[in-house]
Amino acid sequence: MRSNRLGILCTCVLLLPGCSDSGKTSESAIARIEEERLLHEPLRATPVLIQRLRDAVQMRDGVLLVDSDSDLYVLPLNSPWIVNCGFLGIRAIFGNSVGADESARNDVTVILTQASVDKMDCRTLDFRAEGAAIR
Repeated sequence: MRSNRLGILCTCVLLLPGCSDSGKTSESAIARIEEERLLHEPLRATPVLIQRLRDAVQMRDGVLLVDSDSDLYVLPLNSPWIVNCGFLGIRAIFGNSVGADESARNDVTVILTQASVDKMDCRTLDFRAEGAAIR
């Protein structure tokens, strides 16, 4: 009988620290939901995404300055770039990849959103919109 109580007590002690108020939604979950809603409205999403791109990339003294996470990259103005849109979100990638080996890569990724985007929604976003030019 005592062994049974001890087993129940140990189970409770192990399970209780993992309990939380599941009624509260975390701020990050709310932000993710709002981001996904935004991406379903291309007319509203396009200017927001363009502003994020302009905040990360600037043209100065004949070069592109790309702010990615904690690093600043300086690239030639004629650097190729693409926008990747899909399951992993929307990313602008500047430069060329020399090889698959991370040590030989020279491309820079700017994450515009990490929310997954449906292919149809990707097709309706317009990064050519007026004012999208990097300044």
